[in-house]
Amino acid sequence: MLLSFYPFFILIFILRHQRVGVNIIDKSPVEGCTPAELSFARDVHGLLRDEDYQLLWQEYDRVKFINTENANFNTLQVDFPMKDIEQNSTMIGYHDVLPYARHLSLGINNIRYFVEDIYCVKNNCQCTESILCFLPMDVKDSPVEPDFTTYVVDHETRQWKAKDSTSW
Repeated sequence: MLLSFYPFFILIFILRHQRVGVNIIDKSPVEGCTPAELSFARDVHGLLRDEDYQLLWQEYDRVKFINTENANFNTLQVDFPMKDIEQNSTMIGYHDVLPYARHLSLGINNIRYFVEDIYCVKNNCQCTESILCFLPMDVKDSPVEPDFTTYVVDHETRQWKAKDSTSW
């Protein structure tokens, strides 16, 4: 199974054994299929409303989430920017590797936060730190403000150090 950094935006679904390609981002039929498939896709596209596209997007997210939760981690093929990692010690977020994985979230003082965890994957690195970014969310799970709270966590010493999020 190949999970890439960028989601595949084309949803293919079957209607009475007819293949229909619909781009759920652009809300348009997908070009590049057989003339019969394209004609059918245009007919289906003409029937779809914004609410239908929203339902297709939700189904797309659900399927990607299930595939991520059931992924065989021994066979994942993930492209890491190794040159940048090795030269600049760039760290990689968990959701950079598995973008549809469940977000860690927690409530603190009646505020809900999503937590993004970021790790060093540099070859032969002996560091013991990771980064946790706490993003405050509203009731619709949208970021409340562009600022976020960041901690560097040393797993060996079990020490947490606050970092200014504007320095990232």
